[in-house]
Amino acid sequence: MLVGSLSNWYTTTFNPAVELIDHFVGQVEPQIVDAIKKYQTDKRTYVEVDEPDEDGQQFGQQVERYGNLEQHGLGYEGFV
Repeated sequence: MLVGSLSNWYTTTFNPAVELIDHFVGQVEPQIVDAIKKYQTDKRTYVEVDEPDEDGQQFGQQVERYGNLEQHGLGYEGFV
């Protein structure tokens, strides 16, 4: 529903929406920086060794873990 005339629709519809988005972005951006710093300091790296195969060979691989997220359980490279 438009309040006012068609000549000034942007002042009643568009401007408040832009202000709301601007405020939201201003609140979220600092959280992103803090989350990245927390990830960099709190992630843990360890070596996971598989069970021996038929030939008796064992293979290991480096695994990163942050909280309940593990590198092999979720492709979380895109989050960082």
